[in-house]
Amino acid sequence: MSEPKWQRHEREVQQLLGLDATITSGNKWFDPGDGITRGRRSPFPLYADCKCTEKLSFPLRLGTLNTLSMQADELGKRMVMPVRFAPPVVGPQDYVVLALHDFAELLDLARERND
Repeated sequence: MSEPKWQRHEREVQQLLGLDATITSGNKWFDPGDGITRGRRSPFPLYADCKCTEKLSFPLRLGTLNTLSMQADELGKRMVMPVRFAPPVVGPQDYVVLALHDFAELLDLARERND
């Protein structure tokens, strides 16, 4: 049986971003999210909640973003939502939803490394 697209997406995000997997894809209250930076080994620890759809769009709700952001904040992490569009006609295309202020801080960190 082949791996579901959403599960493959979560695994690839975890590998690409160096995140640890969570128990049962974050379905446990004590281990939320689909991938997380454990400990303090990163200057920008992440809490990832992955989305994958075979459609050309998906609903993005402010309430969902607020909930995920609060969960990430409680853990001392930054919420990131990797989104994969995987319609059957074209290959997968990946994007990220990130708070603007978090993106600005990430950009500053990248600029500091290049100075």
